[in-house]
Amino acid sequence: MNRPAPEILVCADGTSVCIRIRGRADVTISVGFKELLTGLHERGFQHYELELSECQVMDSTFLGVLCGFAQRREAGSDGRYEKPILLNANERITGLLTSLGVSEMFVFRTGRPSDEGPCAAVPPGPGRPSREDLDSTSLEAHQTLMALNPDNIPRFKDLTEFLAEDLKKLRSSQ
Repeated sequence: MNRPAPEILVCADGTSVCIRIRGRADVTISVGFKELLTGLHERGFQHYELELSECQVMDSTFLGVLCGFAQRREAGSDGRYEKPILLNANERITGLLTSLGVSEMFVFRTGRPSDEGPCAAVPPGPGRPSREDLDSTSLEAHQTLMALNPDNIPRFKDLTEFLAEDLKKLRSSQ
């Protein structure tokens, strides 16, 4: 059974942005998602909503990217920081955020996004992300989750060690 490809749509207006996630938010879209968030922040967006009514699940890499973004924005804020809003997150997603000890980084709401203007699909990058990009993004995401909550260290220690070693091998073979 083929699953439909995940999709990211962006509705932006002024300093607010609503990012709609459809499908599975996992490692395969994490590299592009991280680039999107960085670009939006650089363009001066302040208010972030993620509309998740059509997002079935988020894996730990995607969550780590999202938490890392929230953490960097808060650390670099000038007092006007707003927590990202997660709209219509299902129980599976909220449960995972709670179990990882990072739910306080977000505001949870149900209902309609504040910006329901025209949304544009984020085009996929040129081809699939490289294994090095995927490993690097996943390593950083899991290190973020461990730094945010020491209880996550036993969960992700072996994975981060594997990813670090794999990255070292990939980079030395270039």
